[in-house]
Amino acid sequence: MSKKILTHPSEKTNLTADNAEFDLVMAKGDHLVKSSNEKYMVIDMLGTGTFGQVVRCISDDGEEVAIKVVKNHPRYYNYEMNEVRILHKLMYNNLNDRFVLIKDVFMYKQHLCIVEELLGHNLYTFLKMTKFKGLDHSTLKFVLFQILDGILQLSRMGIVHCDLKPENILIVDYTTFKVKIIDFGSATVSPQESNFYVQSRYYRAPEVILGIPYGSSCDIWSVACIAYELYSGSPLFAGKDNMDQIGMIHRFFGSLPAFMLEHGKNSNIFFEKENGYKFVGKPSSIFTIDDMKRIINSKSVQIEENENLHDFLLKALQPSHLLRPDAKSLMNHSYIKYKKPIIEEIARAENDRSGVQQKIFPSSKAQRHMSTTGVLLSRIKENPDESRRKVSVCNISYDNNLNRNT
Repeated sequence: MSKKILTHPSEKTNLTADNAEFDLVMAKGDHLVKSSNEKYMVIDMLGTGTFGQVVRCISDDGEEVAIKVVKNHPRYYNYEMNEVRILHKLMYNNLNDRFVLIKDVFMYKQHLCIVEELLGHNLYTFLKMTKFKGLDHSTLKFVLFQILDGILQLSRMGIVHCDLKPENILIVDYTTFKVKIIDFGSATVSPQESNFYVQSRYYRAPEVILGIPYGSSCDIWSVACIAYELYSGSPLFAGKDNMDQIGMIHRFFGSLPAFMLEHGKNSNIFFEKENGYKFVGKPSSIFTIDDMKRIINSKSVQIEENENLHDFLLKALQPSHLLRPDAKSLMNHSYIKYKKPIIEEIARAENDRSGVQQKIFPSSKAQRHMSTTGVLLSRIKENPDESRRKVSVCNISYDNNLNRNT
């Protein structure tokens, strides 16, 4: 009986185990073998991305893991080795509470294989499964606190993530809504000269688009965009390209800081200096600060919470990267300041159920299976449409809507 092929296209090129796209052709039941002869059996395909495939595997000792099998090409190898170095650095500094845990790295048939803990669904998938209704204030605040804490830890190490988005934030446990940040392939050491392709477009900071050296503040911009999307269910700035994206941002604020337009190496692409930096394009849609406030108020009757969220977003969306608050400042914002009662409530509820003292964020295999794998994967099996958008596990975002990510 032939094995079920998981890789597409499945045809191998001459004399190799790869297809024409440099991907290792894998089937259910295949083994990824280390030089030490330790094996990981392939169970199923979790998703595919620009740089390779991610498969769910079982190790020799029975542990389920996610393995990213990188394309057999120098460009992708070098890109992913950057991520390996950063993940090892985070692990060495014992910072895996906020970031995906790397477990192993090895080569198999000229493919870099990155073994990581198996996590749950990403936040975009969660929004989709809940019909884009968005998170309530309490859950959103706790998620934002965790993301900001992760950015704070990265910034202290001089690391900029450069690709924060709902797809790159994975839920570890639905009972507590603990999350982890993944995908460090674009991460860099700040400050850096701007690159058009740093950050996914919907979450791309204006300084990146304009071609101004960027740092950790570009991650803060992304957090603001994520926060609005998680609350409202819709992206804040859904530009069709860089021109449309910067046009929406420009229209949202009415103008952008003159010094940014003056010093941005890409400013002349989007603005006419002779006309006082007039935007040369026309945004595909118009969304204003008042529109944002109206939508926030329409989602909840909690007036004070709505006002705090609106203020939080405006501060994190400061168009000037030099004036944008850092993660530590935003963690002390009035919208996030209620984090302790939330955490204490979670801990108290867990203790009441068990009758014993335990950690605030339980992480047993049984609980993770019940809350993420058991609940959500069973829902996907019941609804075949959900399988069209793959789970984000390990360090690729599997987004069939490529327009969100370029």
